Amino acid sequence: MLWGSFNWVESSSCDGFAFECRLYGPGFLQVYAEGPAQPIGGVAAIAILIGPDAPITFESTVRGTYLAHAYDFYKPNLASEYSAPFLCRILQLRYAIQSKRPLRVWKEKTEREAVMSLCQQQL
Repeated sequence: MLWGSFNWVESSSCDGFAFECRLYGPGFLQVYAEGPAQPIGGVAAIAILIGPDAPITFESTVRGTYLAHAYDFYKPNLASEYSAPFLCRILQLRYAIQSKRPLRVWKEKTEREAVMSLCQQQL
C-alpha cells in the first residue's frame, strides 16, 4: 500500500494539487498470552501523508526486500533486548545486498557508513 501511494504520486494521474495526496496508516496490535509473561499489551499506529514536493523523498526505482523468520522478543527474560541486534542484522544484510547496486541510492558514501557503524555499536 505504501509503494502504491508512492507510485500514484509519481504517475501522470497525480496533477500536483494539494488535495491530491495519499494517507498511509498502518497499525499494530500486540496481545500476549495470559500469565506472568504478560508485561504489556499495546497498539501502535502512524499516519504518513504522501504527496508531491514532500520534505522527504524516496528513490522508487531501487527497492529491496529481506525476509527472515526470527523470534525477536523472548518473554521469559524481559530485561534483555533481542530486537535491536535482530534489526541491526537485517540492516547489515540489506546493506550487503544494496551495496551491490549503484550508489545512486545513497547521495554520499558517508551516509551508509554512518548507518552501518551505528549497527556495529548495537551488536
